[in-house]
Amino acid sequence: MIERRALHWLAASVTVVVCLCDAGARAATPMLPGPVPLPPDTGSDWEPPLPNSEAADWIRLTSGEWLTGSLDRIADETVYFDSEELDDLELDYEDVAEIRAAKFHTYRFDPPGQDYLIRMGTAGLHGGIFRVNDGERIHEYPRAQLVVMVAGAEGEADYWSGTLGVGFTSRTGNSTQTDLSANVMIKRETPLTRAIAEYRGSQSSTNGSETANNHRVNAQLDSYLTRDLFLSAPTLEFFRDPFQNTDVRATVGVGLGYDLLDTPRYSWEIGAGLGFQYTELDTAPVGAPNTDGNAAVTFNTSATWEPNSRLEYSISYRLQLIATQLELTNHNLTTVMSIELWGPFDLDVTWIWDRIEKPAPNQDNQRPASDDYRLSLDLAFDW
Repeated sequence: MIERRALHWLAASVTVVVCLCDAGARAATPMLPGPVPLPPDTGSDWEPPLPNSEAADWIRLTSGEWLTGSLDRIADETVYFDSEELDDLELDYEDVAEIRAAKFHTYRFDPPGQDYLIRMGTAGLHGGIFRVNDGERIHEYPRAQLVVMVAGAEGEADYWSGTLGVGFTSRTGNSTQTDLSANVMIKRETPLTRAIAEYRGSQSSTNGSETANNHRVNAQLDSYLTRDLFLSAPTLEFFRDPFQNTDVRATVGVGLGYDLLDTPRYSWEIGAGLGFQYTELDTAPVGAPNTDGNAAVTFNTSATWEPNSRLEYSISYRLQLIATQLELTNHNLTTVMSIELWGPFDLDVTWIWDRIEKPAPNQDNQRPASDDYRLSLDLAFDW
C-alpha cells in the first residue's frame, strides 16, 4: 500500500516537473513577430496596416499557412513573393487568401465601365476585398479588379527587369571553328505601360572564314487602353544578315495588341499594325538599286507556357507583309525553352527560323536561300 502511494506521488511529481519545464521553455523561446490575424467575424471593419517601411509583408495561403517576406509583384494572376525562409516564390493569385503590405506599393485596378485606376499606399486583402490606404482615405475594390501591383511607390528601379544570355563554342584541331550567340532583353513595365527592347545575334567562323553573321533588334512601347487591349506605338525592328544579302532592314510602325489569355501558366497575345520598311542590300547586280522603301502590314503573336516553376517554353512569330513587293515579305519564328539552373541563372535552348519569300540577288546575280535556321544553347541571367 505504501509502495503504491509512493509510486503515485512519484508520477505526480514527474508530471509537475515536466509541465513546469515546458512552461519555462515556452517562456524562454522568443516568438516570431507576425500579423495579428483578423477574426472570422471582422466583416467590413478591417483596415490595411499602418505605414511601416521596415515591416515585412505577409500573405496567407488558402491552406491557412502564413508566409513573411517581401511582396515583389502581382501580375498575370501570379503573386511574386520573396519568402524569408523559402526564397523566391511564384504563387497563383487564387491561392492567396490574405495580404498585409505595410510598405507603400503601386496598384492598378480596372473596374468595369470605368477607366483604370492607380492607387499607392499600404494595402490588405481579406475576404475577397482589396483595400489600399493612400494616407488620406481607404479605397476598396473586389480582388478580381486588381491587374498589376508594382513594389514601391513609383520607384524607377522597380519598373525595370531583363535577361542577358550568352553562348560560346570553340573547336580546334583539323579545323578551327568558333560560334558566338547572344540575346539581351530589357523591359520597363508600369501599371499602364510596357516598353520592351530585345536583341538576338550570332556569329560563326570556320578556318578564319565567316559563315554566319546575323543581328535582330525589336523594340516597342505598349500603352494599355483597357485591361487587355493595348496600343503599340512605336514599333521598331532592325535586321542585318549579309548571307541573306541584307545589310540593313529597318521597319517602323504602329499597331494594336490584345491579350487573349493571361493565367499563371499560360499567356497568349496577338497584334497587328502598319509600318514602313527600308531595305539596303549588301550587294546588288550592276545597274540595279541597292536600296528600297515599302509599306508593310505587320502581324505578330506570342505565347508562353510554364508547366512548372523550373521550366518555361515561349514561342513568337512575326510577319511583315510587304504590300508593294510581296516577294520581300519576311517571317521570323523564335522558340525558347528555358530551364532554371540556380537562382537567376537559366539554360536557354533557342531555335530560330528566318525567311524572305524571294531574297534579292547579289552582285553575281545569285539569290540566297529563302530560309535560315539557327539553334543555340545559352546561359542566361535574369534580373
